[in-house]
Amino acid sequence: MATFIQIEYAASHPGLGRIGTALRAVRQLASTRGLAMLLLSALAGAGAVAAHEVLDSLAEGHLLMLWLALWMVLFVALALFSRSAGHLARKLNQLSLAVAKNRLDWAMPLSGDKRG
Repeated sequence: MATFIQIEYAASHPGLGRIGTALRAVRQLASTRGLAMLLLSALAGAGAVAAHEVLDSLAEGHLLMLWLALWMVLFVALALFSRSAGHLARKLNQLSLAVAKNRLDWAMPLSGDKRG
């Protein structure tokens, strides 16, 4: 018969692999460094939106100079707030660990507890 047909099946579902990769990315984002990066990105995004609103209302004569000034201000703001964002991320991480520990303490019955 047909001995030249070779059918190879995948060992795992490709969709499950993508979901696993996404979950690992979310776990990495939940770390202190990822959270600081997320906070700084939110700060940069908010600054860019505010600057866009200001630039829309101005005349186009000095638009290039305004964009250069905008990006300079944004980078300086990121540099100034990077340490604060890292500190805030560490505090939020400690808070989430304390909440998780508290939930675990309430979920696990005490050794002498008869409630079961």
